[in-house]
Amino acid sequence: MPREPNKPEQREQAPRGSAVRPAMPGHRILVSKPISAFRRTLIPMLITLAVLLPSLAIWLQRVDIDSPFNQLPKCSAPAFIGGGVVAAVLAAMNMAAAARSGRKR
Repeated sequence: MPREPNKPEQREQAPRGSAVRPAMPGHRILVSKPISAFRRTLIPMLITLAVLLPSLAIWLQRVDIDSPFNQLPKCSAPAFIGGGVVAAVLAAMNMAAAARSGRKR
């Protein structure tokens, strides 16, 4: 018995080896660029570094004289603060880029 092509339970099948799939009725297909997903993943890490690196620099200034951390070079505290500032700037730039790409959709 032949099938009727207009029945709703039958869907068109994509040819084998094709990367395109027919959309299901009522479902939206979300397509996001991989770079924006990477940026959204990178933002929390950069914010964490922006907080932790200056905190580490302040902690290094307050360690005891007998602490092994006191043997770090004296330029490490300003380097940690600079790294925190760079991480904060990169996080802000990525947040702006992610917001801009979110508005375009």
